[in-house]
Amino acid sequence: MRSTSSQALQSLLLTTFFPYFTKAQQLSATFTVNCNILTFHRTDPIIYPNTISNHVHAVVGGNAFAEYMAPGDPLTSTGTTCDKKLDLSNYWEPLMYHQPTPGVFEAVPISGAAIYYENNVCDYDNKTGGGYCTNGTPWKETVSQPFPDGFRMVAGSPLRREYNESDIAERAINIRCDGQVAYPGFPGKQGIHCNKLRAEVTMPSCWVGGDNVDPPDHSSHVTYPMTTYAGNFNMGMCPSSHPHSLLSLFYEFEYDVSSITDQSDGKLLWAFGDTTGLGLHGDFISGWTNSKALQDTYSTCSDGSTNAGCSQVTALKPGQVNEKSDVELLHPPGDAETGKAIGIGGTIAALPGDHKVPS
Repeated sequence: MRSTSSQALQSLLLTTFFPYFTKAQQLSATFTVNCNILTFHRTDPIIYPNTISNHVHAVVGGNAFAEYMAPGDPLTSTGTTCDKKLDLSNYWEPLMYHQPTPGVFEAVPISGAAIYYENNVCDYDNKTGGGYCTNGTPWKETVSQPFPDGFRMVAGSPLRREYNESDIAERAINIRCDGQVAYPGFPGKQGIHCNKLRAEVTMPSCWVGGDNVDPPDHSSHVTYPMTTYAGNFNMGMCPSSHPHSLLSLFYEFEYDVSSITDQSDGKLLWAFGDTTGLGLHGDFISGWTNSKALQDTYSTCSDGSTNAGCSQVTALKPGQVNEKSDVELLHPPGDAETGKAIGIGGTIAALPGDHKVPS
């Protein structure tokens, strides 16, 4: 049920995001899932199952999202705020806050999220002698496998406060200013003023295989590709420790900071009190009802519409809106445990969870 305070929450959602992706799917193409916000909430079924989360998240995807989610629960969603009918997955990041004066906080307006599925890496092959994919024109002829049933993972850490450029896992976390330059933390710390900020997370795309879909740490089953040739995430081969390539996920959660004139150090922060921006992280629970159809968008549906192989992936046709995409927000805009306001449509005197902000 939509709460009486949901109008304030809706004011935080600036637009209907859904900037439909129209490019035909090729082996190296990007397939985009465009999403509106499902909820802002202190819920995290991966890190904090069955209890209130440490901090507020911005969540998109299927409406089965809850404090506890068993492996099959995402598929019980009756709708999703994303635009691909077969995708009932959930994707989330921490919510961004503005601190106009010390001890006063408000949520930053967010327009939605785009989740990019990319066919960027390849399986480990000890015969090539290098850490990059060599076959094919273009460079890759095979399609990485989709996510297995029950798969979930996290990337980044809310505890990170320093940046190591040599670590690919840290280069996977960025904040992009006005769709151009990407920074490892908040651009305002470097004196850069932005109108839009995109919180970007590249998820790991190399997997150990087997039945390892969600280990206790939610991250050791996946890693990033080798960077011998590519340097970052494109064309890299998976290492021998995680030999199986998965379709790559890249998150963009977009915020409007145009009205925030002072974006200097400490003015923008994540929901857990991080003013560096380096603690940005992303979570993923797979909920594809037909993961093979996702894979087939690359391998059989070459032109996105009329090719003979497209009949099985019609529901994934670019621009086709989920008929249930106008889903009621799952939660009221408040703290799951106490109902305390979380800074939507007004200011609050402390971050939910009472996180302290460095002075």
